[in-house]
Amino acid sequence: MKIPPIFRSTHSVELFFWNIHTTPFFCYSCRRCSIGRGSYNRGMSLDQPTKQSLKLHEASPPRTQEDEEGRRNNTAAYDEDWERQSNSDTGNKPFRLYDLRPQEAVSETPVLTVPGWGAPPEVWKEVMRELVGGGRRAIAVDAVHGIDHDLEKPDHIKKIPDVELRRIAAFMEGLDAMGVEKTDAIGHSEGALDILLAAAMHPERFRNIVLVDPAGMIGEDNLLRFFARLIKDNRRAKKDANRSGTMHIKERADELTKREAKKDKILAAKELLSVIRADAQYLLKYVRAQGVGVIIVQGYDDAVFPVEKMVGTQDKETRDITPGTIRPGDVDGLYVVEGDHNKFVREAPLYTRVAEGALQAREASQQQI
Repeated sequence: MKIPPIFRSTHSVELFFWNIHTTPFFCYSCRRCSIGRGSYNRGMSLDQPTKQSLKLHEASPPRTQEDEEGRRNNTAAYDEDWERQSNSDTGNKPFRLYDLRPQEAVSETPVLTVPGWGAPPEVWKEVMRELVGGGRRAIAVDAVHGIDHDLEKPDHIKKIPDVELRRIAAFMEGLDAMGVEKTDAIGHSEGALDILLAAAMHPERFRNIVLVDPAGMIGEDNLLRFFARLIKDNRRAKKDANRSGTMHIKERADELTKREAKKDKILAAKELLSVIRADAQYLLKYVRAQGVGVIIVQGYDDAVFPVEKMVGTQDKETRDITPGTIRPGDVDGLYVVEGDHNKFVREAPLYTRVAEGALQAREASQQQI
């Protein structure tokens, strides 16, 4: 299965990333795999790798036939387990828990999965399947609009709307219910914002977090600009879904999201406003300073949260640099992949490999320390 190439620049400016010498690790542009096919600083030479650089193809090499057999064995009972847990009695809990386990685990640390705005765990069923296939315990809390809570905002966080505290309370209580003391986490869009906020509130409960197309990284937004970009991104997604044969997946995800939004229209609207107004990039450095690994996976074609606003741009002719919101030292890894805001969902088997590989790269770097 071929991973789509990273970095296709057709604009008058190029993405500007920091020199690899100043950052703990990025996927080094060594042309050895299609995931890492991109230059993280087109204005500077990165021909010489450093001891700090960690290449994704080294941490997550191409799969062998033995690997694929292992994945099939790990997911042999996946659909049966999913169906059983989907129909299980929630008892006195205000949410449903999903706890999918592989036959042979590669890590004792589970992965908490948190989809984006309005999306229940079912939208990420194939993401979780891919994680389980790779030998990781995948867990999720089905509480799209969160739960009632008594959480308070810590002083070091500027603001957290109550709708986000509701969601954070749900999956923190879910971790307690499953007996999970420390977890890795992968979140998308609003889900990425929530796990960043949760890690800032409870860093002792998180080992590594992977933020996929995260909200809150481009500064406080404007309502009209946001919806204009959202419409633009949806048009791109429809074209790509028709071309790739994944329209049925997009339509099912949209259906599930609309269904959840209708359950509580007021909370759904407040959550959307929270996403638009979120300004949380300052928490990246704080969370990382607490010992939590922070990795961003960002779609190059994401119009909702444009990557150039995060990492900055450099004019091709004048070489003038416009800085982005994310600075050196904010993250442990940043992977820019081809795709719009929701391609991670539509082509889960393909794109989950990037997040999974990012976790493996982070684990490998931790072992070197």
